Amino acid sequence: MEDISNNSIAAVSEAVEEKTNEVVDTTVANEQAETPATEDIVPVEDAGQVITTTEQPAQEACADEECNSAPIYGGIAIVVVIILVVVIILFVIASIIKSKKKAANNKGKKKSFKSNPNAVEIYVGNLSYEMGNSELRKEFEKFGIVTSARIITQHNSRKSKGYGFVEMPHRTEAEEAIRALNNKEIKGRKIHVNEARTNTRQTNR
Repeated sequence: MEDISNNSIAAVSEAVEEKTNEVVDTTVANEQAETPATEDIVPVEDAGQVITTTEQPAQEACADEECNSAPIYGGIAIVVVIILVVVIILFVIASIIKSKKKAANNKGKKKSFKSNPNAVEIYVGNLSYEMGNSELRKEFEKFGIVTSARIITQHNSRKSKGYGFVEMPHRTEAEEAIRALNNKEIKGRKIHVNEARTNTRQTNR
């Protein structure tokens, strides 16, 4: 009898233990099932926070890009300024070279007159506006050697002003050309030819 009782008690104990385990497992399962529900709400809030926090870095990133672009624009501005400065410097240098070249040419011409006392510069007025330097030169070369022949032009339009200068190294040939060409009609106009005065030479160089 005692063995039967012990066996019955053991069986009941095992049944109670199993039932207890089932209840515990069921409770744990329910708690685990309920916990994600509460966690789903929290992550929703957390998700909002994450979104806001992810948006904030995005805004900060945009701000960083703007900050990074500022030095780029500043660098471009510096490059533009440097280019402008270089262009201005080159322009100034070109102007200086041009003026020095012109001064050297004038100085060379003055020396030619001093070195050759027989050289004559001839003023030619009332020229046709269609007449060029080469045509003027040819007219005087009929009487001798011509060092230079140039028609004075307007600075901007480069159009003829209707007069020019011819330089001849030999006085006898120059005087012959003056006598022959003065009041001669060339291209529909009677030209005026005479030896250029000193002040005229300096003014029109």
